[in-house]
Amino acid sequence: MLKNYKTLLFDIDDTLLDFKKAEHIAFKQLLAHHNIDYTDTTFQLYLSINEPLWKDYELGKLDRATVLSSRFEQFFAHYQLSVSGKECDILYRSYLTIGNQLLDGALELIDTVSKTHQLAIVTNGVYDTQMARLKNNGLLPYFKHIFVSDKVGFQKPDKRFFDTIWQEMNITDTSSVLIIGDSLGADIKGGQNTGIDTCWINPTHQPNTLAHPITYTVDALQDLYTLF
Repeated sequence: MLKNYKTLLFDIDDTLLDFKKAEHIAFKQLLAHHNIDYTDTTFQLYLSINEPLWKDYELGKLDRATVLSSRFEQFFAHYQLSVSGKECDILYRSYLTIGNQLLDGALELIDTVSKTHQLAIVTNGVYDTQMARLKNNGLLPYFKHIFVSDKVGFQKPDKRFFDTIWQEMNITDTSSVLIIGDSLGADIKGGQNTGIDTCWINPTHQPNTLAHPITYTVDALQDLYTLF
């Protein structure tokens, strides 16, 4: 039961905030800046470039700076445009923070569990962008502890990412910790790597392809109330 945990680790993207919505808005604005019309095909092209790069980052094959710059250089090369990947990334991330991105019930859930649990953010991504998104969506005051991969120096699912959390939060009993996230490869595998309980938010009922069982699987964030 959730009440037996003292510390809840929350992912951000597609767990508390609607990253897909934010990503679409930011991508459309970036295309408009370069006078390219948005279509589903252009977006799928971007995803086909972006997602493998982030997976290689999670596996430690690429550093963050390479991912952030090369994704746009590769994408715009399809339109015979030579761009500064770094400048495109800065512009894209400025668009990424705009607007209400809260998933249904996220703020209410965090307000509720903050009264009974110690909360922390655990996310792979860019520190300034993630902090801006938390602030703009009213979540920042609830989280005293925020761990972002580019500040920590390691990324989920690396066990060293979590070792940093235990040290900074002075956690000696990891059986009292639950990680909650949507990513099987980052959040759930990361929790399993460090030996803590896991809660997978899996709205599309994807199969568990990991070697170990997941402690809890829910369809949506609001379903966490059933674990109290």
